[in-house]
Formats: sequence, C-alpha cells, structure tokens
Amino acid sequence: MFCVVGDRRCRNSSIARLRTSLGCLALKVRLPERSGLDFQEELAKVDLRLPIIFISGHADVPMSVRAMKAGAVEFRIKPVRDRDLLDAIQQAIAEDRVRHDERTVVTPPHLTQ
Repeated sequence: MFCVVGDRRCRNSSIARLRTSLGCLALKVRLPERSGLDFQEELAKVDLRLPIIFISGHADVPMSVRAMKAGAVEFRIKPVRDRDLLDAIQQAIAEDRVRHDERTVVTPPHLTQ
C-alpha cells in the first residue's frame, strides 16, 4: 500500500488499510500539515505499529532520539543514498512480517483449556 501522508484523499481510509497491511512507512519529519513525529504519535494512539523510517534534512539529536524512542526503525539524514533507503525499507518490511505473523498466530482451542 502506498499513501502520501498529508494527502486528504487517503487520510480517512489509510489507518484502516494500514492496520491490515504488511509494510513500513517512510516519513519526512517536516510534513505540510503536521510533523512526522506527531503523525507517529497519532499512529501509536490508535495502536498502529508499522515500522517507520524517518528522513530529514533538518534533524537534530533530540528529534532523532524522540523518533527512535517512539519506535522508529531508522532515522536518515538527507541526502539519503537510494541503496541505503532500499535496504532500510527491506529490513523494516522483514521486521513487520515477523510481527504480523506473531499477531496472526492462532492458538488451537485444545491448548487454551
């Protein structure tokens, strides 16, 4: 799934779709309507835990610490090499696949009694 954060057309349906999707988010710290860090916080409030890779040309240490403490898997400073970003995305998706598989494991009824 691909959705541009801040695009009004995808905002309403994106949370529901993200909840069932496998993947990651690559977010800029500075977005048109809010910060990527605030968006990360909003996702956590609705218990949506996709791996997030932050990209910024205006980051400082407290900003990157905040993102990582809140669960970001990467924080990259612009300019980002294409290969580095693709590697980070592949790693984040692999981590999300493991989390997704753990969430969907169903305990057989005979083991719950």
